Amino acid sequence: RGRARRARVRLGAAAAGLAVVAGFAGWGIGTAVETVTAAAPRTMDSEPILVGDMTADSAAGGSPIGEVYAHPGSPGWIFVTVDLAGHGSAYSGRVSCVLERSDGTTVRVGDFTVRDGQGHWGAQAPVDADAVSGARLTSADGTVLARAHLQTGHVLTRETHEPSQQT
Repeated sequence: RGRARRARVRLGAAAAGLAVVAGFAGWGIGTAVETVTAAAPRTMDSEPILVGDMTADSAAGGSPIGEVYAHPGSPGWIFVTVDLAGHGSAYSGRVSCVLERSDGTTVRVGDFTVRDGQGHWGAQAPVDADAVSGARLTSADGTVLARAHLQTGHVLTRETHEPSQQT
């Protein structure tokens, strides 16, 4: 009888100990899950950007020879890359980058040098996504070397918002 009683007491003590361990484990997991779910989720933010493929005026079929990226905003910016050499033009010299507006007006936003038909350039520029419809590169004598029709695209960027800390 004494032996059976001691076995029941040991079994009860072991069960109580196991319950305490399980309770602490549950509390720890619950706290970890609460912390993870309380953190703000990552979001994707979308920024508008104007994009277009540069094509040479003389190129049959309008094969791409470069790209234009224009970001509206304050400050706006534009980036141009061109490779005229692939279409038989080894033009070297200064070119002007001109933005074309939907109403037919233009604005020269900068100049850069093309060597052996290749060049790239970027700078701050006034870009209005609602008004700008295209871009073109012209030589010093006004000859249009390449042009692009610009379309609105979106750049996705990840943003994380940290929960506010109260002190």
